[in-house]
Amino acid sequence: MAPKKIIINPEVLKWARESAHLDIDEIPKSIISPEILSSIEKGVNYPTFTQLQRLAKKYERSLGVLMGDKIPELDYQKIPFFRKENQTDYDSSLALFIRDIQDKQDWAKNYLLSEGNAELDFIGSVSITENVDGVANKIKERLDLPHFRSFSNRHDYLKNLKVELEEHGIFISITGSNQSNKRISLEQAQGLAISDPIAPFVFVNTKNTTNAKIFTLIHEIAHLFLDESGISEDALRFRKTECKEDEIENFCNNVAGEVLMPKKEFLEEFTRRDGSLEKIITDLSNVFFVSELAICVKLWRLNLVTFDEYRFHYASIEKKIKDYLLAKEKEQKERSGGSYYNNLRSKNGVLFSYLAYSAYKSG
Repeated sequence: MAPKKIIINPEVLKWARESAHLDIDEIPKSIISPEILSSIEKGVNYPTFTQLQRLAKKYERSLGVLMGDKIPELDYQKIPFFRKENQTDYDSSLALFIRDIQDKQDWAKNYLLSEGNAELDFIGSVSITENVDGVANKIKERLDLPHFRSFSNRHDYLKNLKVELEEHGIFISITGSNQSNKRISLEQAQGLAISDPIAPFVFVNTKNTTNAKIFTLIHEIAHLFLDESGISEDALRFRKTECKEDEIENFCNNVAGEVLMPKKEFLEEFTRRDGSLEKIITDLSNVFFVSELAICVKLWRLNLVTFDEYRFHYASIEKKIKDYLLAKEKEQKERSGGSYYNNLRSKNGVLFSYLAYSAYKSG
């Protein structure tokens, strides 16, 4: 006896696939063959209940949505890219991650409002026309950011930054995958910010180096102070100001650079160094807990190196970091994935986990 077919609206099923940023040929044949799926989406065939269940899991949609009469009016909102290569679309892993973050944000916002929480006064509190140094100082003072000299290593510094930011109502997710453990590549997103006056969310891709995570985290905080949501694929490179997105990225880069490498202290550290430029860059990276790329950019912006020196060393450092990350990824694949609960807490963030627990305890 052939399995019973389920009558559905083919437009809903096609929308579910496309909103998960998946092509038909990206659906595993173990779920359904591309020929059958294509015929279902065209309305000349119907899925079995098992096929529908598997597609619901793949698309991260409920069966109720896939069996609905029409496409839901409210779904996740796309947020803009801030990219150097004018790419405008993102892959399935990132799309599903953003959808999940926005679901969490919507729940957290409603819960906080029900508890009487007021809007955060720093969201949208600065303008892109303001002085970079002044904005950097506002961020440090308003969020009580710790000074890098208070820490002996970059890991403790990042950990403390995250704690301070969450204590000020910013939801932080530091992970390398979405809820289905699908990898979010650095090429897709080094970080993102989803601004909101009640429940702002920031994501930092854990697949990067610790120094790069620190810079990306502060870069995304600058986005929140501007009230500008967006995805940063390269939260460091400076762009020609040919559009609003480039202006915003350059501003957030400059602000993050000043928060983490205050000009006065940077010049003091630079003047007491000697040796090759390569050694100086490495030394300053270890002092300020930022990547050598960030140091290279800061040296150029302060006219401490020529453009040719900057360009040569930037390219050399970039290659070194890419080689390191490839080796790190290979090593991690050969090891176990670590503690499930630690990974989940890092993915959801301490603040969100605390709110969920509080809501559970209160019924």
